[in-house]
Amino acid sequence: MLAAHGLLDLGEHGGDVADPPAQFALGRVYVGAGLGMSLHVGDQLIRGANGLAGEIGHLRAITGTDPAPRLADAIALRGLGRVDAPCLDADAVLGAFGRARAGDRHTGEAVRALGTMIGQAVAATCTIVDPELVLLGGPVGRQPELLDPVRAAVTGVLPGPVRIDRGEVDDSAATGSTPVRAGQRP
Repeated sequence: MLAAHGLLDLGEHGGDVADPPAQFALGRVYVGAGLGMSLHVGDQLIRGANGLAGEIGHLRAITGTDPAPRLADAIALRGLGRVDAPCLDADAVLGAFGRARAGDRHTGEAVRALGTMIGQAVAATCTIVDPELVLLGGPVGRQPELLDPVRAAVTGVLPGPVRIDRGEVDDSAATGSTPVRAGQRP
C-alpha cells in the first residue's frame, strides 16, 4: 500500500512529481491497518532487497521493558489493539482517540504514548535517510493528537531539523484520488 502512495507523497509536498530534486528525501508514515513508512530519495521509492524497507511496526519500541516489544505490540499493550495481531485494529485505535477527546485521561495518555512511539520509529528512520519532510498519514496517522508527540520524540533525538506534518491524502489515494499539499485541507 505504501508504494501506491509514492508519487502522491511528492504531490503533497508541492514538488514536481515528474521531476523531483535529486537530493530531495521524504518519508511518509502510514498508521491505519498497519504501520509503515515509505522512503523516497529523489524520484526513487526505497524498497530494500526484500521489499521490507519502512516496515516500522517491526522495530522494537522504547518502553522500559525487557525484552522490548515490537512497535505494533507496544501499541496494543497500551490498550490500543491486540498483541501479536498481524495488523493494527484501526477502528479500536480511532475509538481510543474519541474517548481521549471526550476526556478519558488514561486513554489520552495512551494516545500520547502512541505518538511518542511512532516518533521514535520515525527518528530512527530519519537518522538513515535524513528526509526534508515526514508526512503522517492513514486513518490513524492523520489524527491531530499525534502530531505534537511525534514531533517532540523526533526533535528530542535528531541533530538536524526535519519538518513533520499531517498528510491530507484521502484514504482512497491508492486508487487515484488527487493529492492535497501538507497542511492544506481537502
